[in-house]
Amino acid sequence: MVAIGILALGVYFFRNFNGLQYPDAMRYASMGRNISTGAGYIEPMLWPARLAYQTRGPFYANRIRPIFPMIIGAAFKIFGVSEGAAALLA
Repeated sequence: MVAIGILALGVYFFRNFNGLQYPDAMRYASMGRNISTGAGYIEPMLWPARLAYQTRGPFYANRIRPIFPMIIGAAFKIFGVSEGAAALLA
């Protein structure tokens, strides 16, 4: 019974998934990709508020707790780097 429910949820997810639509989702997915590839706990871009104290990369993600990007990074290692793998955890 549980397997049928999981299968139905998976079919629903893959039929209705339109990609990562929110900036935070893209940010977490990017950080998870960096963790899974060995680049470390860094952000892909410089936010304007950081220009006062950091002008060159790598841009360490000091305002985000590391556990969720690490979980996404583990999912990328298991399922491969894709938007679907990141959205499975959201």
